Amino acid sequence: MCKTVDISHTGIRAGIDRDLHMGAILQVGVELAGEDHTLCLVGEVRWCIPSADNDEFWLVGFKLLDAEDSDIEIWQQHLTKIGHGAE
Repeated sequence: MCKTVDISHTGIRAGIDRDLHMGAILQVGVELAGEDHTLCLVGEVRWCIPSADNDEFWLVGFKLLDAEDSDIEIWQQHLTKIGHGAE
C-alpha cells in the first residue's frame, strides 16, 4: 500500500512502507475518483529514498510504461480532463 504524493502523465511519486529496487518493473494500482475500478498501471522504479521525516517510510518515483493491458490511456485521459498538463 502506498500514498500518492505527485502525479503526471508519465510518472507517479509516492510514499511507501518499504525500500524498492531501482529498475524494478511493478504493477501499480491507482484508485481515481469517478472510476468504478482500480486502474492497473505498470511502472519502473526510477529512484527510492528514505523519507527525511520517517525512517519507516520511503519515497519512490515510478516512470509509467505503455505496457500491454495496462490502463495508461485511461490514466492520461483522466489527467488531461482534470487539467493536469501533459509532459
